[in-house]
Amino acid sequence: MRLTSIVILILLLPFFLLSQEIKETEINNDGIVFPRMDQTAIDALIPQEGQCVFNIIDECLQCFNGSSWYSTCHDTIWTLRPEGIAYVNRLSSPNLANMLPTIDRDLVVASDDDVSTGIRLYDFGSGGESYSIVSTNNSSSLGGGKFILYNDTGVGPASNKDRVTVNNIGNVGIATVSPKSRLEVTDGDIYISDISKGVIMKSPNGNCWRYTPNDAGTLTSVQITCPN
Repeated sequence: MRLTSIVILILLLPFFLLSQEIKETEINNDGIVFPRMDQTAIDALIPQEGQCVFNIIDECLQCFNGSSWYSTCHDTIWTLRPEGIAYVNRLSSPNLANMLPTIDRDLVVASDDDVSTGIRLYDFGSGGESYSIVSTNNSSSLGGGKFILYNDTGVGPASNKDRVTVNNIGNVGIATVSPKSRLEVTDGDIYISDISKGVIMKSPNGNCWRYTPNDAGTLTSVQITCPN
């Protein structure tokens, strides 16, 4: 009889332990309410892998991955919605409403990285190259508020001249990260191969003129309708 009682206790022990865990986590028809505590209380826990609690200071769910606590608000978040995909990484004060995909913004990538946020495209096939598209912040050596496209096969944007930069006032630079006009090209030429095309400029009276070279290299002008 005593042996039978011991066996029954052993069999019921897992259910008893589970009931103790459930006491701290409310489960009802509306969902799951996780234990609520501040960061000090969370740090004092001896957590198990997969354990989750709600941080009442950050107002975020934190889960233990076996080595550290993972915040669903401040770390990496993948969001899949009918409008598209959002990838949010390491945001200290996220405004997720501004980072969700919309009807005209199918993919969102956001972070508060030390230098920039970007996407890398790499073709490993024969002749393939690696290209990155980044948005810089003020911590970047290239300056903040810039959109940069560059070939990063083995080098970075600071040394690679195969790049296009758009700064925060709309200036476009080719082979430069600091365009000083609406379009600046450094270390290269502008080539117009169509002999009927040229450079269009507007005169003070509002007329538009296309300048092209003749066979002697002299620029000639023809009045044209201004582009719409």
